[in-house]
Amino acid sequence: MRKRYFECQNCGRIHYGITQEEANTIENNLVGEFSVRNLKRCVNCGSSYPFIEVSEDYANSFLHGGEVDPWLYPKEADEQSTETTTT
Repeated sequence: MRKRYFECQNCGRIHYGITQEEANTIENNLVGEFSVRNLKRCVNCGSSYPFIEVSEDYANSFLHGGEVDPWLYPKEADEQSTETTTT
């Protein structure tokens, strides 16, 4: 499965997308102050919306090997990525 990247439109921070199942696993393994992190919000500014999906190339051009934090993307993001158009 390819990794999906999302950019916070409030501050520009890049996150990698996770599903609800992955979020449950992460939340169960966090301790201390990190256990209260809301995975639906930007780790940098706390915004929950808007996020846009970006390509891996775009993400890599800004990450420069830096740390990427998870963001729990909504189910609608899957629906949008699977839409097809007919002509």
